[in-house]
Amino acid sequence: MRAYATWVLRHRFVMLGLLLAATLFFGWQLRHFGVDVGSSSLILEDDPALKYYDLSRFVFGSDEYVIVCFRAEDVFAPDSIRLVDDLSVRLQKIPGIAGVMSLTTVRLFRSPPARGGLIGIRLQREPITLASPRCDVARARKELLGHAAYVNNIVSRDGKVTSVIAYLEQNERIGELEREVHGLDEKLR
Repeated sequence: MRAYATWVLRHRFVMLGLLLAATLFFGWQLRHFGVDVGSSSLILEDDPALKYYDLSRFVFGSDEYVIVCFRAEDVFAPDSIRLVDDLSVRLQKIPGIAGVMSLTTVRLFRSPPARGGLIGIRLQREPITLASPRCDVARARKELLGHAAYVNNIVSRDGKVTSVIAYLEQNERIGELEREVHGLDEKLR
């Protein structure tokens, strides 16, 4: 090892030249280097789940959204409800937001119960939400925490965490480009 170190020190200018030449060569070759940072590179092209996902995005539109989480001792407390409702209303007003789903925007069916069953629900002029003045919060809590679609999506099982989901508008040009890419992909197969 000592002999190698002595040789390197004696020929330090040659070693520095070789190191510089290697650095310049590999640095020049970096122009050919690329990284695919998309999640699509991690999925097999023939994966049936990917085909189903692509089809559902084509049929239903964008799957782009932003989630804002909120933690409190009780998300069904009046102050928490006001905060979530205010955030939901403000998010809905932002250009580029297609819709908002939160504890205060989902329609309630049993809080208060509609007269006339399902027909009564359809005849209600304004849907009842957690932010509605006529809402029975205790019944709404029970309804929301008992609904499989809402638990662990917009409210935690213990009622201490809630999410506000803001769905982004589909950029039509991006959708067109995705369809073109998928069309080319199918032609190449």
